[in-house]
Order: sequence, then structure tokens, then C-alpha cells
Amino acid sequence: MLFRSVVTGSIAGQLEDLSSQVLHDGSQVDGGTSTDTTTLLSRHLRLAEPLTTYLLAENPDRSHLQAWLRPPSPLHTTPPLPTPPPLLLPAPVMAQLNTLCALGQSTLEHPQGHPLLLLTGPKGTGKTQTARWLAHRLDLPLTVLNLAATTEADYETLFETLAALPPGVLLVQSAQPWLGRTPILESALIEQWLTHRQGQPGLTAFAADPLHSVKLSWRQRCDAVLALPMPSSPTRKALWKQALPLDLPLHRSLSWSTLAQLPLSGGEIQPLAQTAAALARHHQSPSLTPAHVKQALNLQHPHLKWPKARLTSP
Repeated sequence: MLFRSVVTGSIAGQLEDLSSQVLHDGSQVDGGTSTDTTTLLSRHLRLAEPLTTYLLAENPDRSHLQAWLRPPSPLHTTPPLPTPPPLLLPAPVMAQLNTLCALGQSTLEHPQGHPLLLLTGPKGTGKTQTARWLAHRLDLPLTVLNLAATTEADYETLFETLAALPPGVLLVQSAQPWLGRTPILESALIEQWLTHRQGQPGLTAFAADPLHSVKLSWRQRCDAVLALPMPSSPTRKALWKQALPLDLPLHRSLSWSTLAQLPLSGGEIQPLAQTAAALARHHQSPSLTPAHVKQALNLQHPHLKWPKARLTSP
């Protein structure tokens, strides 16, 4: 997403208001903590597209801004996707997922303790996408609970809300507060809820990284522990082809092999490709050039260097 170099008038004032509220609550900044002494000017921030559209609007609706400043709900449910979401993982991992699907499908007819899954791996390697894929295969809704976004007030009704969920796939993100070495809740409470939940058809997945942050007893409690790796070069090439628009070809000076050399996860490739494509559209370029990708890379991953040329086919 491209930004105007100057923000003027009432928009500037509203942006200042937003910045002051963000500064007052460090949790609104990705990676921020209450003890972080760095300033926002020393960080790389990426605004969501709706907020960018708001800031560039001629007559922005301030009610939208107030809605965005409210803490997001840590729990949300989506229906199963009509088509399978793309999932590029090593064959052994896909085989394990197919086995879990078979176990999950068996609980649809004979509820007898649905499978538990622990997903680990660096950010952007596909933990949430794996849950979407499982929900599609089982034709069940997907509920995502982000423990990193929960507050003390949420716990007053959280377990009642979870107990009322219909059969489906549940993904518990950032599961260390429940399954870690220093949990915020007693293990007996989690075990009681989990035993009740397993009586329903579906599947429950926990996401946590690194693996050693989860207590051994919980790792052993799960039916499968899947470590999602960083994508290989061929997989990164496929991810780039998925992420870029079909009507935007690569310039002859840019190859898929060059893009695949960038050591990025799938979750990092997607926004980078979108930004590079937006830059190409902005310059009315008929193709994606190395300059577009380099500009996007410098914005989102300034620590990465452009790959050296190799004698490989596109």
C-alpha cells in the first residue's frame, strides 16, 4: 500500500490522536512491551489497508477510527471455506494431516474423543492456514482463539463461550499461557475443559513456538506434534507465484529463482508480493521489476539483502 508523503488538515490531527493513544498503550504496537524504550520512529510499522484508506480519504468518518481503537475480540469463528486453501508443506507433514483428518472425520459419526494437535514453527510458516485447511477437509467451522489478545475481563466468560461452541475446529494461538511452563491457569482447569470439548466432533489445535515452551506433559497429551518448517526454495517459488496477480508478469530482468532466494516464510511473502504489485500498478508498469520488489523489501524487511545473481533458469 502506497502512502502520500504529506498528510495535512484534519487527517493529520486525527493521526496525531491515534498516535498518542497507541503510545499510551504499547500493546497496540506490534512487538511493543511496557518496558520497551525504543521510539516509534525507530520501528518499521505497516498500517492495515482500511486504516490507510481512512487516512487518505477526503472526508474520513471518525467513527471508524474509534471502532479500530477498541480492543479486538480474541475469539472469532468462520464457516468452512468453499474451496481448499492453498497449503504447501512437506509430504511427511501432509501425510500426518491426512491421518488427523481421518481421525476427525470418524468423530463426526462416533464422538469418542476428537484428536488434539500441537503446531509449532516460526511465524508465517502456516499454522493458521493449516487450521483452515483442516476445517475445510472436515467441512466444519473454524474458531480461532488468540490467547495473546485475551484480557483478565475476557476470562470471566471465556470458558462459557468455548463450551457453547458447536462442533468444529478450534485453533488456540499463542498457547503458552495455558500449556507453557508458567501457565496463568491451573492445568486441572484446562484439562477439565479439554476433556469436555473432546466429547464433541471436530478437532482442537494449539499453536506455540518454540516447542520447548510447551510443557512435556501437554506435548504428550496431543495426538500429533507438527513442526512446520521454513519453506524450501522450490516452495518459496510456488508461494510467490500464488501471491502475485496473474495479470502482472515478471520483467525479463527478474526471475522466480531470484525471488525464491529470499529467506522468507509464506506469511511474509504474501504482504511483500502485494506491496510490490501495488508499486508496479502505481508506476503503471506492465510487469514486476526488481526495483518494485527491492522497494517493498526495503520497507518491510530492511535487514535483508537482494540475492546475488545465479546462473539458474527462471
